[in-house]
Amino acid sequence: MSFSDLKKARTFAGIQTFGDAIKVNDTTDSTSTTTGSIVTAGGLGVAKNIYSTGLYLRDGDVAGSLGADSGATTLTDATNKALRLGVPSYNTSEEDTCLFFAFNSVANNNLSIGGGTGSFNAVTRLAFVVAPNQTTTTGTEAIAIQSTGITSAVPFIQNDTTDSTSTTTGSIQTDGGLGVAKRSYFGNEISIRAGASGGVVQRWYSSDGNRNAALAVPANGDTASPFIFSTGNSWKFYVDDSTTGVKLESDDTAWSSASDNRLKTDIVKLSGGLDMIDKINPYYFRYKTDIEGMKRVGVIAQEIQEVCPEAVTVDENGYLGVKYTELIPMLISAIKEQKNEIETLKEKIK
Repeated sequence: MSFSDLKKARTFAGIQTFGDAIKVNDTTDSTSTTTGSIVTAGGLGVAKNIYSTGLYLRDGDVAGSLGADSGATTLTDATNKALRLGVPSYNTSEEDTCLFFAFNSVANNNLSIGGGTGSFNAVTRLAFVVAPNQTTTTGTEAIAIQSTGITSAVPFIQNDTTDSTSTTTGSIQTDGGLGVAKRSYFGNEISIRAGASGGVVQRWYSSDGNRNAALAVPANGDTASPFIFSTGNSWKFYVDDSTTGVKLESDDTAWSSASDNRLKTDIVKLSGGLDMIDKINPYYFRYKTDIEGMKRVGVIAQEIQEVCPEAVTVDENGYLGVKYTELIPMLISAIKEQKNEIETLKEKIK
């Protein structure tokens, strides 16, 4: 029967015509290309909008599903609207797998990729595939996202230049740790912090092409005093810093202490070194905690504390330690005093 015949008949086997429109009253749902209230062996050409509760596309091994959630009767209704694009499950008893889910409400316009919804299942693996040109059909998997994490077969390049001053700033941030299987290169410095303590690692290139680096620990505030520093082909190891502590350089065989007169104040000549030395004694001893029982030689901190407390340290457990290099000035003073006594005796003998 032709369309013009349908228009004349007005009602035929559940089909009604209204002017140039046709209404099919049959409610048979469609589950294939051969079922439904309207079935055609050819194609379907539509010049205007289509309104449907669902749309399924099938061509051999290719299948797609399109669904919508909306309480609206027209596109202009002020109600929430949603659209799902998915792939039917390999098992007809399962829901379709969601490719895209878009949801518009009065508050937000949302787009979810691969996310499960009330009607569609979530994807278990989301892969991004790219090709070097527009004629390649296979492509290369660049990034894959799974519940266990993200894997990438290509470099990740972040063009944002935001600097980092804490664990919550910078162009890349993570709430967890960072695992790196190969080398890492940083353009400025690395700051490592745990509570109030931490370290700063720096590596840079000077104008003359030398490679420089430093490893430092922040003191009060955020000022970092380096304790390992290298420049060119040499290196320096600082304890404290270069102006108040000791250092060991690449060709040194002993520690060097900062001692420049320009770095000091309240300078007073030490005297009485002979009396100080007379009050301390050298000892052989073994440490109680030394399982090998090695015999050692040294002094007793309590004796040193009585004559030169500046050479004694106290740890967090209250145990005393001795800075042996601080005893050298006492020895110098004692030798000079003894020399003076000898010179005096020589004069008396004459």
